[in-house]
Amino acid sequence: MEGENFHEEKIACDNLTGFVLIYGGIPVLAQSTNYAKSTEILEVKYNGYIQFKPSYKVPKKAGYGLKAGKYVKRAYINYTRNGKSVIGGRKYTATKTSGNSIVSTSATCWDSPLWGNKHTTKFNYGWVYR
Repeated sequence: MEGENFHEEKIACDNLTGFVLIYGGIPVLAQSTNYAKSTEILEVKYNGYIQFKPSYKVPKKAGYGLKAGKYVKRAYINYTRNGKSVIGGRKYTATKTSGNSIVSTSATCWDSPLWGNKHTTKFNYGWVYR
């Protein structure tokens, strides 16, 4: 699925500070139609969410690694640790190429109680364009 119509972002979740590092620790909220987020709960659990609207043309500087001028037709989220998924693989949205309805998916995982880079939980997400 790699190629011109695909984009992926990887974000480390810090199990001490209780927030997700998104582009330097500041959540990017350039637009609110197509976005991905991860919320840490009590430093032990993560809730991930991604959404898009098929009819929404991505504007310039939209954030979230979105490509300006494109239309999203599918998206996914995944939580990984040491390069391996901890939720059974990427969780994709439905594929939809038209319409004004929001298309979304979510996933939850528990953080590792162990320390070190190989135990760091990472929130990954990606966009597939039409």
